[in-house]
Amino acid sequence: MEYQEIFEKLKESPVLLIGIGRELQVDEKKVGAAPNSIEYAKKLCWMLSENRTAIEPYFNAYQIIKRLTEEKDYFIVTTNTDNMLEHMGFDENRIVSPCGSVFRMQCEEASHGVWDIEEALLADSSITCPVCQGQGRLNIIASKPYNEVGYQKQWEIYTRWLQRTINRKIVLLELGEGFETPTVIRWPFEKIAFINQKSTFVRVNRILPQMEVRERAYSVKEDSISFLGRISELLN
Repeated sequence: MEYQEIFEKLKESPVLLIGIGRELQVDEKKVGAAPNSIEYAKKLCWMLSENRTAIEPYFNAYQIIKRLTEEKDYFIVTTNTDNMLEHMGFDENRIVSPCGSVFRMQCEEASHGVWDIEEALLADSSITCPVCQGQGRLNIIASKPYNEVGYQKQWEIYTRWLQRTINRKIVLLELGEGFETPTVIRWPFEKIAFINQKSTFVRVNRILPQMEVRERAYSVKEDSISFLGRISELLN
């Protein structure tokens, strides 16, 4: 595998666009609760703040990503809902989570918007809509209907950032994204790589590394956490 080549591309490029998918979503088995549930949100919140031993590999992986973005013009798009990017201290103006977050709630009344519930989860207090006091539901794409207001501002920032990368040297690093929501990362990244002749595209996926792009591209059939571990060895 051309890890050294990929590392050099990552190191040399002034611009990074990173897509983060399911392979880096904190596994429900480690949390001990069904995904997309309040119980998952409560247990994950406790683990992130009090006992992260079981999810240490995810922390390590995100630390490596953080090192890769140092002194770079970067943006990160994730389809995960576990809020790991925010917890790892990434610049909130450089990340977007269009599939929502288990740490946000939406009211059944769409006009009531969305609100953060992390403090309530830590305090184990009741979670109700601040407008109507209704229970509501998690603000994630699995909720129907899904209130998209929670990410729209950041999506606008992301699209403006993308416009500035046209014809610039850029590396697109896609980590563990499948086909659950291919219109968010997989297909757009391929389109960007095809159009921008100064781009390099790296797709990492244990099961689905295939891509349509052939030039300036690397298809890595490997779990994203393992891949980042190999890159970390080159960073040291």
